[in-house]
Amino acid sequence: MNKIKAIDKDFHILIKDYQFAPAYPLWSKSITSLCRSIENSDCYCYILVTASKDDSLAVDMWIGPINYPDSSLDSNCTAFKIPIGITYGEDQHFLQKCQQRIINLIPSAYSLKKSVHQELLSPSLVATSQTNEQRMEAYNHYLQAYTQLKKHPSFPSIGRKIINIYTKKTRSLMTVSTEIKEIAPDILKNVSPASSAFLRNYLIPPFDLPSILAEFSFIEFSTQYAAIQ
Repeated sequence: MNKIKAIDKDFHILIKDYQFAPAYPLWSKSITSLCRSIENSDCYCYILVTASKDDSLAVDMWIGPINYPDSSLDSNCTAFKIPIGITYGEDQHFLQKCQQRIINLIPSAYSLKKSVHQELLSPSLVATSQTNEQRMEAYNHYLQAYTQLKKHPSFPSIGRKIINIYTKKTRSLMTVSTEIKEIAPDILKNVSPASSAFLRNYLIPPFDLPSILAEFSFIEFSTQYAAIQ
């Protein structure tokens, strides 16, 4: 859908003035996203623009922990969704209107970071769309692995690769995933036995550990870079 390609132009205020980072490598044919870290927290604000087969276009804001910015947020009970708008017609100003609504919401929406932290400490496991205990357990295993990746000596090198990918608007994280795959054994040695046993089954696609950690890394480094521009 051509409308989804207009996000750089129609959300230019969010990108330029509010330091949202377009998540280029994570864009699919139907979902485009912007990400921004929330100050003094491990939380992020995600803006998702979703094009559906019925030619509708929906915009949603999410406040949550680090996560692939797509419909998988629906299965993360620690994230909170705020519907922004939906259109079924040819409203040429729809995304611009959504941008203004997002700007109006930002001060209040960011206060949800406290609720996100509470959910991380004590997940409610309340279903929003596809949430269940197994999905949250898997997410927590990946999160534990990411914590260990950040401690690894290779993490700064990964960050430099990601900044290069982000500034060139590259659509692939393959090189980052490959580097993480090489150090996966080190990561698995430093997570809990339960996480290690689980993650050893996810070293090859789909939903493989290197790819997911590459996505998490992209979100962290791209939002850090956008914040200082």
